[in-house]
Parts: sequence; C-alpha cells; structure tokens
Amino acid sequence: MSIEEDQKEICEQAKKEIYVQAQQAFYEGRYDGLTDLLLPLAEAGMTEAQSLLGVCYFEGKGVQQNSEKAVGWFKKSAAQGSAKAQSNLGFCYTEGWGVEQNFRKAHDVFLSIENGRELKLDGLEYLKIKISEGITKNLGNMLSEEFDYTLSFGDLGKVLDEVRVSIVAVEHYNSPLIIAEKNKSIIQPTSP
Repeated sequence: MSIEEDQKEICEQAKKEIYVQAQQAFYEGRYDGLTDLLLPLAEAGMTEAQSLLGVCYFEGKGVQQNSEKAVGWFKKSAAQGSAKAQSNLGFCYTEGWGVEQNFRKAHDVFLSIENGRELKLDGLEYLKIKISEGITKNLGNMLSEEFDYTLSFGDLGKVLDEVRVSIVAVEHYNSPLIIAEKNKSIIQPTSP
C-alpha cells in the first residue's frame, strides 16, 4: 500500500469514528454540537451522515426544524442507495412534508428501495392506507367529476398488486357512503 492509500484509509476510518460518535449522541439525546459533527461528513458525501442529518432537520434535533432541508439531505443519501433515506423520502412525499404531496413519487421512491425489504413493504403499505384514506375523505368533494388513479406495486407478497381507484360522480348515487360501499373492494391485498 502506498502512503497516499494509507492516508486515505486513515481518513475514512476517522470519518467512520466521528459518525459513530454522532450516531451515539443522537440516540442518547445529546443534540448540542451534533450537526457540527454530521455536517462535514454529509457534505463530504457520507451517506449515513446525510440520512441522519436529514432526520435531525426533520425532527428539529440540534437544529431548527426544517422539513425542506431534511428532504434535501434525504434525497442526497437516497441517491446513493440508503434504504433508510429512501424510506424517509417516500414518507415525505406521501405526507407532503417538506415537498408537495405526491403519491406517484412516493410510490417510485418506495419501489426503488433495494436493501431494505421491510422498509419497502412498510412504505408501500402506508402509501396504500393514505390513498384509501384520501379517497374516503374526499368522496364528498367529488360532486361531478371522475377520478382515475392507478399505481402498480409489483409482486410484493402481502402488499398490493395494484391500486386502482375509480370514483364516478356522486350525483349518480344516493350518497357518498354508497359510493364507498360500491368501491370497498378497490384495494385488495395479494394472496401470500
């Protein structure tokens, strides 16, 4: 190994040690100075530090709460394949935290999780619930329009095979409850 390679290895090891200290401080609730440890690591491209810094901004731990900054750090970490950051980003799109609510983007982000099957399945299940809640909540607002939305969830075991929502004008039925009854089987889990 050359001197340059040795120095690079020592530098990487030091970054990892600083990150472990920051992670431990976060979990122990010691937030003062936490971002001073994380920010240089995150700016240097350390995926784990980017994701944890995003959580700090999202929760307001050691910094002023800022969902937009949290999303920015989640995106950087997710682009490098962090399953936790991808999951967090998917939830932000699902809820509209720091970004405009967008179920399609949430769906795509959750599907992109490669190293974290449970995170992927939990995210897709949560998205399914939020979509179905939105349909139920908004039935009364859909007086004379049609709504058609399809998401393909692929073959993910007990999670959805497909979500297809089609709501026809409320005026064609006696009440929104009848529409909900007519559409109660729209979202179905796949068989195991």
